[in-house]
Amino acid sequence: MGIGTSCHTAVYQKKSKMSSSLLQQLALLAYINGDPRGKDLYNATVGVNLAMNLHQKFKSSTKGDALRAVAVNGVTEYIKHHPNASEEQIAAEVVRQISEFVKAYRS
Repeated sequence: MGIGTSCHTAVYQKKSKMSSSLLQQLALLAYINGDPRGKDLYNATVGVNLAMNLHQKFKSSTKGDALRAVAVNGVTEYIKHHPNASEEQIAAEVVRQISEFVKAYRS
């Protein structure tokens, strides 16, 4: 990705955040002023903003990428060292690796 593309993406994200923030404020104002659709619109805008922020956090997270690679590698190594493992054993290892991923990501 070139510098121009990176700058364009940053400008778009900033405009998008301003637009969603403005929409959220308008929805809150409608809700406060008794518009029957204001509460639903406010809930929807808050939900969308939250989803966008979480998506961006996980998408651009180098920590998340590194931890994901560790988890995938852990499952791969388990299968390599336990070629006769049952599906249940492999599933248990996958669950363990995901738990480790979540624990490491939160710390």
